[in-house]
Amino acid sequence: MEVYCEVQTEEGVLRGMLNRPNQKKYPLVVMLHGFTANRNGPRFAFVRLARLLEKQGIGSIRFDFLGSGESDLDFEEMTYMAECKQVIHILEEVKKLEDVSEIYLLGHSMGGAIAGNIAALFPDLIKKCCLWAPAFCMPALIGYMKQSGEVNEIEEGVYDCKGLRLSHRFVEEILNLDLLLHLEDYENPLMIIHGTKDETVPFESSKAYLNQYQRADVEFVEIPDGSHNYEVYQEISAVLENTVRFFTE
Repeated sequence: MEVYCEVQTEEGVLRGMLNRPNQKKYPLVVMLHGFTANRNGPRFAFVRLARLLEKQGIGSIRFDFLGSGESDLDFEEMTYMAECKQVIHILEEVKKLEDVSEIYLLGHSMGGAIAGNIAALFPDLIKKCCLWAPAFCMPALIGYMKQSGEVNEIEEGVYDCKGLRLSHRFVEEILNLDLLLHLEDYENPLMIIHGTKDETVPFESSKAYLNQYQRADVEFVEIPDGSHNYEVYQEISAVLENTVRFFTE
């Protein structure tokens, strides 16, 4: 069953969808979208994944972050730490659901970095974590975009980011964050999927985060010639197949 849901925060309303299998108890995956994206995921991947998981007896919930999609606020008000806070709020609400037996986490791109950071913060709560092209290198990416002119200041304190108003506060905050810190605190099952031809979050960045995890048991899945948003059928099929397998094992 797929139902619309809302979570009220102090800053505004998060709007999303809950997929609930027809059984008394089930694990639930919290899905986190990426920078400038929305709760549907790349190529509707989160919708497709949610429906595949539901058939396997696994629930899921996916929200638009505040400032994205249909949730409250404007994109200009978005920051990395604000989105981390929203995930914590979502987890608190999920913990109240009596039919949820375990909580899993999944994120794509910047949402993948947030998922990794949150899992490290709550290693006992998050029983499984899956990261798609996690942008732990986001500070370097934003720094490059700023330096190269990919984000141009259109007025004081505001940048044009592909047609969206990106705040100076977001840029300055992310440039001063080390998203790799404490990743090694997460010791539960972990899968990371990354395309070898990812031009947004370079595949080479996987070396840094894999080294930070300091674990031999991370299931690292390379998608040959895979892009950042899995724009070829074989790519997204491999991502979905591996993710379903991971969460159902």
